[in-house]
Amino acid sequence: ETLAGPRSSSVEEAQQTFASEAQRARDLGDQAKSARRAGVAQQAQQGVERLKSAMSQAPVNQTTAEAWMGAPPAHDVTVRVKQGPNGEIHQVSMEKNRFGNTVDVPGSEKPLPYVYRAVSEDELKAIQQRGFIESNASKNIVDTEGTVTSAYPSAFYLPQGQPGYYLKIRVDPADGWRLNPADSYIKTRKQVPLGRIEDVVKVDGSLPV
Repeated sequence: ETLAGPRSSSVEEAQQTFASEAQRARDLGDQAKSARRAGVAQQAQQGVERLKSAMSQAPVNQTTAEAWMGAPPAHDVTVRVKQGPNGEIHQVSMEKNRFGNTVDVPGSEKPLPYVYRAVSEDELKAIQQRGFIESNASKNIVDTEGTVTSAYPSAFYLPQGQPGYYLKIRVDPADGWRLNPADSYIKTRKQVPLGRIEDVVKVDGSLPV
């Protein structure tokens, strides 16, 4: 009996300590979730502001748009895009070897930071209203293509006869991007949060480059 008391007390203290640590872990988890939600909301608001600002811009030509966004030029032959071993999208720099063949630059492979999508003003407004990017499939070859983007601003998807917009979209693996080897476009069937839009430029495809 003389030993039962101290042992019982030690067990209770251990249980209390465990419960306290478990509650602390839950509190920290809740704080992290709240911070993530706040961050997502802030990114979404910034995305909305970028869309609104772009609508009031004067349209620019392709070369100016690429420069403003810090984007690679269309059909850039110095970089290629590939699917990584875990499904992520990578970019690799290329160069000519002494035989004149195009080869990968050793050690240059890294995650692709951005993809680009051309949209009409109607689609831009729809993104603002919905809070996410999702293709209306108007120019898709098949309905299952999803939202189509590329590693550079592609004028092919700009609307005809009127200004359109280039979206610079931050690549996040959570958005399910995949590379189509047949056409080199980067696509997803998921809804991409508006907060992923890093920049928007109004462009007129009919302007001289």
